[in-house]
Amino acid sequence: MNVKIREELRADFEAIDEVVAGAFKGQDEVKIVRNIRESSGYKKRLSLIAELNATIVGHVMLSGIEIECDSASVSALALAPLAVHKDFQVSLFKAIF
Repeated sequence: MNVKIREELRADFEAIDEVVAGAFKGQDEVKIVRNIRESSGYKKRLSLIAELNATIVGHVMLSGIEIECDSASVSALALAPLAVHKDFQVSLFKAIF
């Protein structure tokens, strides 16, 4: 299995939505991904897709967050919903790892 990992493009958004919705069987996680893209924490270079034969079969996104403690603030990354197309969840994982 030849899986290509690359940054997401605007042209990928609809296909990513389909993968996320299918992986989680609903729209809640799709809304999370869309909201992150519109936030100041969105980092395009940390929003990646997995392609198999020019078809998007996976998506992962990290976004910047601030964790505030008593007297300090720490920058960190948060993992958005990690989605793999339902037909590839086992085989894609094995191919990557």
